[in-house]
Amino acid sequence: MGLHSKVQAQDLYFSQPYATRLHTNPAFTGLLDDYSVSLNYRNQFPTLSGTFQTSQLAADYRMRNQRSAVGLLLNYDRTGSVGYTRFEVGAYMRITLVLRNI
Repeated sequence: MGLHSKVQAQDLYFSQPYATRLHTNPAFTGLLDDYSVSLNYRNQFPTLSGTFQTSQLAADYRMRNQRSAVGLLLNYDRTGSVGYTRFEVGAYMRITLVLRNI
């Protein structure tokens, strides 16, 4: 006879941190060879009143010289019952330097 139980859990932030690369670590700006855009949305506890809703847009672009990149991160958080909102903007720039022994 086997026991089976179903467990579900969610963390307070995004459930898939690999999908929020720039939010996790801004040094990942320009990680890909060209550009990337990601859009995330989370509605935490949708059956309860006053749920937390979070939206995020992240974009980054590696320049043609392959040594610099720019990125933009937009976060928007909102709660229903309290009316708390937060809008966050982050701009990133990465420059790669080659260090050589003399």
